[in-house]
Amino acid sequence: MRSRKPISWTTAIRCKAGLIASLLAIAALLSTGCASSGGGSRASDAGPSVLTAGRTVGQVSVAVGAELPSDVAGIADQFSVAENLEAGIRRLVPGGVTPSSGSLLVNVEIVKMRVRSTASAIWWGMMAGADVIDVHVSVSENGHRLKDFETGVSTSLGGFIYGAQGKRITRMIDALSKRIAADL
Repeated sequence: MRSRKPISWTTAIRCKAGLIASLLAIAALLSTGCASSGGGSRASDAGPSVLTAGRTVGQVSVAVGAELPSDVAGIADQFSVAENLEAGIRRLVPGGVTPSSGSLLVNVEIVKMRVRSTASAIWWGMMAGADVIDVHVSVSENGHRLKDFETGVSTSLGGFIYGAQGKRITRMIDALSKRIAADL
């Protein structure tokens, strides 16, 4: 039999460093669920702002679209998506919302929503697809429509850090509120 040569100490250190790096990479993948960064979006086609010539927003209304499947509408109700989105838009709209003097009515309809289960977000991460909220926004003044646009947000975050549905929905509502307020 051939005798084996003992490995050098430099080779042993390189093997140990490679093992540690591999374990760290596996831990990182488990904690994020192979996720990409959040806040991805559908480009908005909003056009020029209607908040010119002293116009201000008087009312914001957000509704869940009738065409959403009942299970998705149930998730939207469970996490108060419409209410939280409305509160976010009110908080972020330039000039604020002034019901007494504002002339603009902002109607937002949630037309598409997909939220992965907590289990699939944790174990599959972005391989389970993305969470999505798409909306149609209509701005009117005295019954005349001034602006219509569609926009949305998505995220592939998951893993143990962003696995819970509530965390992912909250992140999407925050990003969508900012986008709608900026596009008015």
